[in-house]
Amino acid sequence: MALKASKDVVYMEQHWKEILIFAKDFKGDSTLLRMNHVTVAYLSRVSPEFNEKINNINNLLTTEETSVVELNHLVRGWEEAQRTGFKQGEEVGIEKGINIGVEKAVARYIKKVPEADDATIAQLFELPIQIVTEIRAGLNK
Repeated sequence: MALKASKDVVYMEQHWKEILIFAKDFKGDSTLLRMNHVTVAYLSRVSPEFNEKINNINNLLTTEETSVVELNHLVRGWEEAQRTGFKQGEEVGIEKGINIGVEKAVARYIKKVPEADDATIAQLFELPIQIVTEIRAGLNK
């Protein structure tokens, strides 16, 4: 139900604790704990309300609720998921940046040396010829 209602503001506001606290039944079962972490990670991405609650969890749960949830384990999983997400995002961003830079360099080269054929340019920039052809076609539009 939590996944289905992930974008329902009222549901998340009313039931966010239940989503965390039902994890008490998972003590000792790493598979079920992992499923709970995945659920929490998903909800934090699609539900701003849930994400806000998680970010302020220490102030929102009672001492009893905190002990039931195994908060430290949950928070470690949450922080690990954030680090992994940031790292993956950074790697994708760097790769896209490099690709954009290479495309711009090839486009500038084509503009300065329009008589150069695609095969020569591909060899010079160590790219597949198809990419050079696509860049040239984009310039001719």
